[in-house]
Amino acid sequence: MDALGRCGVHLEADAVLACARCGAFACEACAPSPTLLCSACQHRRVPRHRGPFHQLPPAPGFLRRWSTSIPVFYGAFALLAIGARVASSARALFWIVVSAVVVVLLGLVRLVVTLAARRGRAVLSMGLRSMRVQASREAAVVFEEALRFERLDDPTRALSLWLFGASASAMGEHQRALEVLEPITTSGWRHHGHLRLLRGPGQIVLAVTRALVGDAEGAAGARAAYRPTLVQRFSYSPSYGDALMALRRGERGESIARDLAASIRHARRMRDAPLSRATSLLDGFHRERIGEDPAVIEAALLEARLSPLDAHRGLSRHWPELAAFVERRFASR
Repeated sequence: MDALGRCGVHLEADAVLACARCGAFACEACAPSPTLLCSACQHRRVPRHRGPFHQLPPAPGFLRRWSTSIPVFYGAFALLAIGARVASSARALFWIVVSAVVVVLLGLVRLVVTLAARRGRAVLSMGLRSMRVQASREAAVVFEEALRFERLDDPTRALSLWLFGASASAMGEHQRALEVLEPITTSGWRHHGHLRLLRGPGQIVLAVTRALVGDAEGAAGARAAYRPTLVQRFSYSPSYGDALMALRRGERGESIARDLAASIRHARRMRDAPLSRATSLLDGFHRERIGEDPAVIEAALLEARLSPLDAHRGLSRHWPELAAFVERRFASR
């Protein structure tokens, strides 16, 4: 763990975290894992969520997923309307009208819940914009504060938790990130809506985070659980994660160069600048490791030099060899 000095509140205690929001040093008592905020920032507003901010809401089962789906409300109401037209008795018509009223009330409840969480989803959009420009620290703060201070429905809360974990990993807080990523990636949420990404990209993020802390066995297990959807097979590539995991294990095979080339092609096709820049860093690192010419290494690092330095230091925080490479190649920045 990096030496940070003393906690700003408990002067006798060693700091374990520099607050992602204000930069104040905090000990474990002030910033219990997996929070990224000091105690002052944790309490600057009245929390809307009862319990720990990282508490994972229960994933809906099959029946609940379908019973709360807006299209199901429309379908049920349409069927009841047809039934009312063909009803042959007053009693049947009565029960059809009662059922229609129940469906409408359920739909109104669903609408109220959706509108109440609207502010929270708008905040999440801010965090996603920060992630796209590699401002991982800012994104992590946005997601944690949304989880603490905004009203979120369960699917949005679950997605926010995963995004918080991914941002924490990108900023170098890998151990804290794993405390969030591991439970949600293996939960029932991986079968629900947008969170189906947990069976594809989510598994690779988990595998990479495990690899970055030196857990090669855990990384391999998460990689083996990668189950992309049909759409993800065309819109996502695990090549970057495969290259990083192989490099973290100390390998030097030709497969690494192939994976890095595939990752760069995918990033450019998808116009994913953060992925392209991160791959560029690993490409330069790999080329230095196998002894290529310095000019070739510098050419490989051109895109990586467009990233903020914090992005490289976050990636290499628990990877001494990569950290030394970053300090050598980016020391002048």
